[in-house]
Amino acid sequence: MTTTPANLFGSLEKVRKAAGLTVIEMAAIMQVSRQTYYAWIKPSSNDSLISNQVKRAENIKRVRATLWTMVTLMRSGHDFTQTKATTREERAEELLAMLGIGA
Repeated sequence: MTTTPANLFGSLEKVRKAAGLTVIEMAAIMQVSRQTYYAWIKPSSNDSLISNQVKRAENIKRVRATLWTMVTLMRSGHDFTQTKATTREERAEELLAMLGIGA
């Protein structure tokens, strides 16, 4: 089965919720603003504009790789909610480091 941008970006919320992450944390992991993240996951009446401006090839490649890493960790029993961080910023840094993503 081929992954299209529509179902790839549709998977973001499923993985985010399963990992127990906030929208802000997931946006940080995907290296985009919260507004861009919302544009990815919310259907729009002007979807072709969003596809052209937001769901660019480099974003699709990064999202696919990051989701694959997250799902692999979750399948191996990793719990994203268990952290030593005490602030949202520390948690985001910890998650990025765990996923091998430079902050």
